[in-house]
Amino acid sequence: MAEGRAALARIKERKAEIVGAYWDIGDDLLVLAQPGMADAFGYRDLYDLCRKEAKLAEEQVDELLKIRRQLTRAEAIRLETRSKAAAYLALAAATPADDTAMELFEHGAKPPRGSRLPPGANVRAVQRAAKEFRQVRRGTRRGRTTTPDERAVGAAIRDALRHAGVHAKVDVLATVPGKPAKLRIEVSVADIAALRRALPAKRS
Repeated sequence: MAEGRAALARIKERKAEIVGAYWDIGDDLLVLAQPGMADAFGYRDLYDLCRKEAKLAEEQVDELLKIRRQLTRAEAIRLETRSKAAAYLALAAATPADDTAMELFEHGAKPPRGSRLPPGANVRAVQRAAKEFRQVRRGTRRGRTTTPDERAVGAAIRDALRHAGVHAKVDVLATVPGKPAKLRIEVSVADIAALRRALPAKRS
């Protein structure tokens, strides 16, 4: 029995070490995201550097940086896994209130429909709740959707930015009936310099 308890204690410690390591990787990514760092290694940008040298995909880089920037190391460990940390951060971004990931983890949330999300809910439940909040915010429940032309404009802007070396996430968001959609462009801090180069020069 004592041997089993010791084994369980070691498992818990090592699980915490794994989650802490993800936060630490995010800390190192902040170093690599500094202006000029990727260029010094001979790469186009942070994503190219991490893909080639660290075998990290673009989505992983963004996720790890978000965890590092928005959570303390102790908070990341409390959330137990990288996927749960990412899910609660996404939920915090989706709710209309000024919630934090840890507040939602500790107190739960009430999605626009369906049952209440309990404290410490699993990843799938958190992802479902975040999706529900996002759908309401985008107006899909009010009969408004984006048009093919609006989506084509968004895709064209995304492709143009990527052609210029800017890894941007471009979303076409539905508004209210009778009103045009809105365009939201998310760019990593690592791509700010590339975005500035891609924008037309200001005329004097």
